[in-house]
Parts: sequence; C-alpha cells; structure tokens
Amino acid sequence: MLSRCKKTDVPAMVLMGSSSRTHDGATPAECARVLADEGADIVGLVCSGDSMTMWPGVLAMREAVDIPIAYQPQGYRNAGPNNSVIRESMIVSGSEVAQYALKAKAEGINFIGACCGAGPSHIRAIAQALGCERYPV
Repeated sequence: MLSRCKKTDVPAMVLMGSSSRTHDGATPAECARVLADEGADIVGLVCSGDSMTMWPGVLAMREAVDIPIAYQPQGYRNAGPNNSVIRESMIVSGSEVAQYALKAKAEGINFIGACCGAGPSHIRAIAQALGCERYPV
C-alpha cells in the first residue's frame, strides 16, 4: 500500500493502530523504522487508546525516526474488552487532552489530533493549548 502512495505527489502518512505491539510482535519503534525506510513521510499512532495509554508508544516512535510523528488518541478510556458503549465516566477531559497536546509538542511530535470518541471540546482544547484556535468561543 505504501508503495502505491509513494507514486503520488502527496505525502504518505502511515499510522499504527496499536500502541504496544502489532499482531506479529513488532513494537511502535520498529514499525516506525520500517515505515520510514520504506518511504513513509509521516508515521504515528492512532486510535489505540487514550492520551496516557498511547504516550509511551508515540515517544518510542519519536526516538526511533527523524521524520514527522502523528499522535491521535481516543477521546475516551477503554473500560475493558467487548465494551462497545462509551459511558460518560470514560470520556477524557479537555484539560487532559490539552496537557498531552502540550507534552507532544514539547517532544517534537508534529501532528497532534484525536480519533474515536473525541468531540469538538477535545479538538478545541488541543487548539487552545497549542495556540492555534482560529475562532475563540
């Protein structure tokens, strides 16, 4: 798939959906190195947990490669296996999302966003923390 992306003039961002190991046992750092070697322009983690859960994996990727890193955590905490309903008590607060956005920026992580379970309040908290909110509320 990456080889096809590289045939375009568009940067290829490849995100890993596991912040611990892949099905074949590769760590986020190992994946980042392989993807960078194969031509990915941006690598990172997406939707594999909340900000805190994904933090070690995204830092390992940052240390492993010299290309931009993406960090897009969920807006809720996983309550356990087979839990398909997001309950209010599982939602990550805007202040926590903002805190991790600032930590990510300080670590040189270039693409900071969110994924499943994140809403406008999460995105606004990230934008405000990073000083890039266009239209203050």
